[in-house]
Amino acid sequence: MSFRDQEELERNVITLTRDHKGLPIGFCSAVILDVDGYKNVLHLGLTCVKKESRSLGLTHLLTSKLLFNYLIRTSPFKSIWVTNVACVISSLGNVALYFEKVHPSPFAQSGPSLDHIRIAQAVDRKFRSPIAINKDAQLDLDTFVFPGSVGNTAFQKSRKDKQY
Repeated sequence: MSFRDQEELERNVITLTRDHKGLPIGFCSAVILDVDGYKNVLHLGLTCVKKESRSLGLTHLLTSKLLFNYLIRTSPFKSIWVTNVACVISSLGNVALYFEKVHPSPFAQSGPSLDHIRIAQAVDRKFRSPIAINKDAQLDLDTFVFPGSVGNTAFQKSRKDKQY
């Protein structure tokens, strides 16, 4: 393994859950982004749970375990910045429900702060590849959305599919 590969691995945070036989049934991943002026920004990544285990509340459990362990190891007494890119509205809603100073959010009383804008611009410029944003998608700073960011990928969801 090269130094660069090792460096990339060290930027990832992963939690895993197993069934009673010890077989993996779900995971939650995140990547640490080195954003100038903000040090480490935790980007919430992919959470997957085996289909037959989806009614067990594992998505919330895995995410909270990942966040708790990250905070304890890196910043137990300071705030951290968290980013999220998702095409499933419930994922974005959960971030708005469980985090503070979220933008965009249905609970926000005002627009984005300068910090929000700077971090979003850093994601746009430097971190598209590690968080799977299509190179052709353009960041819309009015909505904080990358329209078309998941087109023709495994993350694209059908508007007709009511589960999303």
